[in-house]
Amino acid sequence: MTIREAIETNLLSGSLLGYPMVNTRVTVVDGRWSNIRSKNPLIFQQCITQLCRALLKSSNPCLLEPFMNVEITLPDGIVGEVLSDVSSARGGHILGIKSLGARFMDDEGVFD
Repeated sequence: MTIREAIETNLLSGSLLGYPMVNTRVTVVDGRWSNIRSKNPLIFQQCITQLCRALLKSSNPCLLEPFMNVEITLPDGIVGEVLSDVSSARGGHILGIKSLGARFMDDEGVFD
């Protein structure tokens, strides 16, 4: 495993909730090899992992969350519950509520 592969592997698992890191640049400035341990790829990967964790901890990363427009159709009886869940979960914003005046069809295809 190369240095690049080990760093990319660590960036794919991210430091916050395991999501991959984006817009990240890693520059290796200096390094030394130990003849005793350099032949074991697991030790090499562990070293890079520990280094990445230390660097990420000091870099103050933040979690990027997606913005979505969602249309939810539901019965009148649970509107309050759903509005509460959406607005409390990660600061969701309700842009509007529209009643469709639902019409129901019976077995013969006749609307009530």
